[in-house]
Amino acid sequence: MENKIEVKAEDKMPDKIEYKTEIRRIEMVTHDVKRFILEKPKRFKFVPGQHIKIKLEGFEKPKSFTISSTNEEPFIELIIKIYSERNGFTKRLGEMKPGQEITIEEPQGKLVYKDKGLFIAAGTGITPFLAMFRQLKKDGKMSGNKLIYSNKTFDDIILDEELKDLFRSNYTRVLTQEEAEVEDEYFHYGRIDEEFLKDRINGYEWFYVCGPKEFTLAIRQILAKHGIKHEQVVA
Repeated sequence: MENKIEVKAEDKMPDKIEYKTEIRRIEMVTHDVKRFILEKPKRFKFVPGQHIKIKLEGFEKPKSFTISSTNEEPFIELIIKIYSERNGFTKRLGEMKPGQEITIEEPQGKLVYKDKGLFIAAGTGITPFLAMFRQLKKDGKMSGNKLIYSNKTFDDIILDEELKDLFRSNYTRVLTQEEAEVEDEYFHYGRIDEEFLKDRINGYEWFYVCGPKEFTLAIRQILAKHGIKHEQVVA
């Protein structure tokens, strides 16, 4: 006889908390990336590195975007790449104006800071790290961290001046489709491959990786090949 388990209403998983919030300000960050400043709901808390889901009318599924501000800020900052050539979610976001309302879900995600380490990011993969970096600076704990950040061209780099201020000499920019004027320890033309990483991963216990899925997988494989354990990689 088949045993059936009756699920009582009180045993069901609670629905995610949703907030109605207003877009306060929108700014261009690069030629195709915008900064959205949202009203911060009361009692809204998160861990730097976490993301929220945004719901928009006309789209069946919400989309996830990382919070780049810190908890201390009186607003929520999202930095989002707008794909205006596609008739999709970010195009709709890119058409919105200050004063309009959107629905967001409670923060979630496990990409959080453990301890000092090597950060490896590509494109908008830098966004979950921004909240971490800003919090570390506030707490006086930036020392010992290093950033390698890959983009197609110099104009694609998100918040380059802020990252230079945060990391100083521990910041390497990698350009895949544009040669740097000066090739040195701060600039590299090419890709973040095994040859590039093998001499740059020594001395770190933690590795933080974020970017397109293919990028993240490739970096994980390189790190594993050089003896980095799966649990040492936060991605």
